[in-house]
Amino acid sequence: MKILQTIESLNPEFGGTVEAVLQLTRAFARLGVYGDILTLDGPEQVWETGLPPEQVHRAGPPRTFYRYCGALKPWFRRHLAGYDAVLIHGLWRHHSAGTWRALRGRATPYYVVVHSMLNPWFNTEGFWKHARKSLFWRAIEHRVLAGARTVIYTSEEERRLAQQSFRPYRCREVVLPLGTAPPPAASGEEFLFRYPRLRGKRLALFLGRLHPMKGCDILLRAWPSVAARHSGAHLVMAGPDSAGWRADLEALARRGNIEQSVTFTGPLQGAQKWSAFAAAEVFVLPSHCEAFPYAVLESLGAGVPVLTTEQVNLAGILRPAGCALIGQDTEQSTAENLLRWFALPDATRTAMSLAARECFHEHFEIGTAAGRIVDFLRRDAHAAAGLKSTPG
Repeated sequence: MKILQTIESLNPEFGGTVEAVLQLTRAFARLGVYGDILTLDGPEQVWETGLPPEQVHRAGPPRTFYRYCGALKPWFRRHLAGYDAVLIHGLWRHHSAGTWRALRGRATPYYVVVHSMLNPWFNTEGFWKHARKSLFWRAIEHRVLAGARTVIYTSEEERRLAQQSFRPYRCREVVLPLGTAPPPAASGEEFLFRYPRLRGKRLALFLGRLHPMKGCDILLRAWPSVAARHSGAHLVMAGPDSAGWRADLEALARRGNIEQSVTFTGPLQGAQKWSAFAAAEVFVLPSHCEAFPYAVLESLGAGVPVLTTEQVNLAGILRPAGCALIGQDTEQSTAENLLRWFALPDATRTAMSLAARECFHEHFEIGTAAGRIVDFLRRDAHAAAGLKSTPG
């Protein structure tokens, strides 16, 4: 079987969707399934993926904020026959509509992995942004979903919420959780060498895009109550400034008189990222909405318990596993959970760390997730073949 995955870009600053595509491609190979990636990146945009160059195809450069790429359809005309299925990762850019247009009337099926991009929370970001998305939805995006063989959600909650965002909404749905690879063995020394003032501190780690969806402002407003009661506590804010928000967040820390107990690191990749997890005692993600946050999976794999919200669609798995404290996406709830964590006895924190690793291995290893997807695609192909062979 040969699978093509399409995505806007492999720029690592685009977050979990990029990580999902890379992890799936590697896992497919271990299952004997060949996987290529097609992006809207230009020829000069070569990101570190760890994959052979021949598996990554760049149709760009794109134009406009929509990342329109006129070379996309000709690329499909030349290469589509070599693939058994196409996975579209994400919406709202030309890679989704362009793939839909290129595959209309063709025998090769395509599937859409939504990656939380239909969560109703995004409709609260502002009138004009919602109006633009509504226009795009009516004109194009609802056709992308309607034309797909299946739309893939990573949790039942993500599927349920997606149905509330826009009309019309018509598609065949399935829930297939994703996953990630077990983290490498790591020590906190590399991270602490880079940030020596953090040595000996009790580190709470936020790792993700500095974006309003992630609740970064909530976390910083909650932190003063922690800093006032636990002088050894320190908050690490790690991640790219994808929304141009870092200066505002740093100003918020200054206004709260917590700049001495908060460190902004910028993006952390590779060994630095794993060292940060090793140095941290808890991972904090007070998001307003998340379908399948890869940083949470990485934290569990590293044995770092999680403080997050009901609005993260993994809460139903994390809570019974005993590896997380779950609250609401508010300043008060975030502060309460942080204070609760820092007051826990050592034995309880150790037990939660062990539970985090157990939860990861039981639910989130990428090999199991990739196997589910491949099995589904094969069953779907057989079902489609059976329908075609049935006398009409």
